[in-house]
Amino acid sequence: MRSNYHIPKDSQGRELLYFAGHSLGLQPKTVQRTVDRELNQWARSGVEGHFDAENAWYTYHERMREPLSKLVGSQTHEVAALNSLSVNLNLLLTTFYRPTTKRYKILVEEHLFPSDYYALEQQVKLHGLSAKECIEFIPWPKENKGFSLEIIRDTINTLGESLALILLPGVQYINGQCFPMQELVEAGHKVGSIVGFDLAHAIGNVEMKLHEWQVDFACWCSYKYLNSGPGGPGGIFVHEKHLSKDLTQMAGWWGNDPNGRFTMEKAFVPVSNADRFQMSNPSILALAAHEASLAEFDKTTIQDLRNHAKSLTDLALNGFKNLDINVITPSDWDTRGNQISIEMSNATAVHKALREEGIICDLRDMNILRLAFCPMYNKPEEIALMLDRLETLI
Repeated sequence: MRSNYHIPKDSQGRELLYFAGHSLGLQPKTVQRTVDRELNQWARSGVEGHFDAENAWYTYHERMREPLSKLVGSQTHEVAALNSLSVNLNLLLTTFYRPTTKRYKILVEEHLFPSDYYALEQQVKLHGLSAKECIEFIPWPKENKGFSLEIIRDTINTLGESLALILLPGVQYINGQCFPMQELVEAGHKVGSIVGFDLAHAIGNVEMKLHEWQVDFACWCSYKYLNSGPGGPGGIFVHEKHLSKDLTQMAGWWGNDPNGRFTMEKAFVPVSNADRFQMSNPSILALAAHEASLAEFDKTTIQDLRNHAKSLTDLALNGFKNLDINVITPSDWDTRGNQISIEMSNATAVHKALREEGIICDLRDMNILRLAFCPMYNKPEEIALMLDRLETLI
């Protein structure tokens, strides 16, 4: 599938070794054609493009439901492409964080992504509560290794009936650990908590069954493993058991029943699917890039991608072991995705040197290098070259 993507080149026209798909995925070659199609329709039809017989913008977002549902393991009416990750998280928290005198605590992991914390902190404040009293942290594991399911379960059970919400990553962005989502949902529901996930580093990376696992809600971005472009459309999952309820939620006209959207009635009538969380009409140009990127996933399956990713990451892990490099990503395949994180005392200097050698990865916490081995476009020869350069640098 590599030939379907634009591979960045250096000033001499040589392909870079690109291991940063966990930060920004590469552009599918079909994106320009798909975006040009919408630009041409805009030029040709103006406002009439919203209701074009073959390519209506009015329902354009609906095209994303099926491919997204395959990637997260859901019913098509449980997912929607809309907004951005942080906007969606705030919208979902407004609905699913409903603290009471008895049940008000939120459980997260200690190094959750900052924007997730900002959203949680402000949601707590909106209810007139204190973040210090409401937000509980699962401590970061020793030696940066993976979180223990037993410790998380014990924490959930200890908080018990005070726990209103659990928000954890599908894949942790620093160490690349894939969280045991099904087990966490079961543990959370057992004490009566809502359970949601930030899937920014999980979607397009690991296999999921959100509907079957009874996940309450999830949100994600599309510019990492989904390759939908910088700032690409976010997405949400809301389990169908919630969608028929009279939910407390933020409302916008694109979440209203489309049959009455233009009657201009002064009453919000939510559509009976995840679209009810849409605020406004989406950017068609952004959705066009998203559509093209998702189409690449329809050419394969997440299971096949996982198999290929395993061979790539195993190759990298064996190489790191031979170089005596400290890997902080869990070694068991079921507990990791495509990202491998390595800890080095001189990581900043190594990161700079790798860039100068045409090897693109990224740096976290000044001593952790994160590398993603994406089965869509990375190949074993690139990993061998990267390992050779690393050995020379060391």
